[in-house]
Amino acid sequence: LGDGVHSIEVPDGTHAIELRYQRGGPVNFYGVALERAGPGVVYDSLGLVGARANRLLNFDEAHIRRQLEQRGTNLIVLGFGGNEASDDRTEQMFYEDYLKVLSRMRQGREDLACLVFAPLDQARRTRGRIRTLPTIPLIVAAHRRAAFDSGCAFYDTWHAMGGENAMRRWYKARPRLAMGDFRHATPAGDEIIGNMFYKAILAGFADYLSRETSVAPASP
Repeated sequence: LGDGVHSIEVPDGTHAIELRYQRGGPVNFYGVALERAGPGVVYDSLGLVGARANRLLNFDEAHIRRQLEQRGTNLIVLGFGGNEASDDRTEQMFYEDYLKVLSRMRQGREDLACLVFAPLDQARRTRGRIRTLPTIPLIVAAHRRAAFDSGCAFYDTWHAMGGENAMRRWYKARPRLAMGDFRHATPAGDEIIGNMFYKAILAGFADYLSRETSVAPASP
């Protein structure tokens, strides 16, 4: 019972893995990590398709803690809000949920860096016009508050892509940057979002380096 990890080392090349369980009863299999030793970045993804952020509160705390420890996680990135955009809730209600989710996922680890990634613009067609859902500004504001109150970084995807009614502009762009559901970006739109985020990270890093240099003691 409990979380188990089995590691094997194999030389580079083509390999086949076969898993067999012969004791009977249910088994939860969480995945396979294929990695090489050495410097680099490892990215693990956990998708909650069609679910709200507060679904994470149903996760077992001990299991989350063990998984984070086993993977040696240094940074956790939480991106949600698109599905909640259809809910009739206040900013405070969103904020309280996000605060609980961040606390649950960080497990009280001050050494675990965290980043909250705001949702894309979400829109619907009303009287022939594509308009931002009224909950989106509330969700983005709740994200910002929850992130900062939890000691996390925050990336404002919504304002980065243009803010109010950005989906209308992205949908009408050529090449088209948004899907016809006005909820998702096209591959071309995803590339733009990724590039904007990358540039924001580099700008933040450059600002950090400049501040560190400015406070460094002068050489004798």
